Amino acid sequence: MKLDFLRSNPEIAKQLSVSLNGFDLITFAEKLVRDTTKETTRILKGLNKPEELLTRAQVSDILKVSLPTLHHWNKNGTLANLKIGNQVRYRRSDVDPALKERV
Repeated sequence: MKLDFLRSNPEIAKQLSVSLNGFDLITFAEKLVRDTTKETTRILKGLNKPEELLTRAQVSDILKVSLPTLHHWNKNGTLANLKIGNQVRYRRSDVDPALKERV
C-alpha cells in the first residue's frame, strides 16, 4: 500500500494494523536512514554554497526594471545592495523574493 494513500485517508490509516518481521523492520529502518542522510547532505551542500552576487545589470534584467528603479529601491529599502569597493552588487537571496513579488 502506498504511504501517500494513507496520508490522504487518515481514517483508513487509523484502522490499519501492520505486522512486520524483524528483517522487514531492519530493512525499512536502514532505507529510512539512507534516504534521510541523502536528503540532509543535499540540503547542507546547498547551504554551504557561497552567496551568488549579481551586478546591477543582471538584477535589472531579472526583475525587468530600469537601473534608476533599482537605485530608488535601494534608497527606500525595497531591495538592499552591497558596495564592494566602487561596485554595486545584489545578493541572489535578496533578488529572488523581489522577483516573486513582481509576478
